[in-house]
Amino acid sequence: MFDSYEPSGQFTCAACGRLITHWQGKDGPNALFVWRQGVAEPVDQPIAPESRMSPEQRSKFRLPPSFDLSGWCEQQHQTDAIGRCHGDVWSETEIILSGIE
Repeated sequence: MFDSYEPSGQFTCAACGRLITHWQGKDGPNALFVWRQGVAEPVDQPIAPESRMSPEQRSKFRLPPSFDLSGWCEQQHQTDAIGRCHGDVWSETEIILSGIE
């Protein structure tokens, strides 16, 4: 399992210059949550309704202080990044490697 991520701002692929549109990682709770930078708790869990946690249940989850995530452009080049939380809120995204085939 994994979680999906929505970083603030737009990041482009170093290999082709296209927008990185799909981000995911395995350092969070790995419950198919959607995390949005600037928000403490997961914003969604886009799975079958009968398997989805309620917003109240989701609100108890948090990301670790630092976590790895990877993104892909439409050409399927991979970009790796580190997310950092201040307090309980994801507040930074730093690209560490971009344009991997």
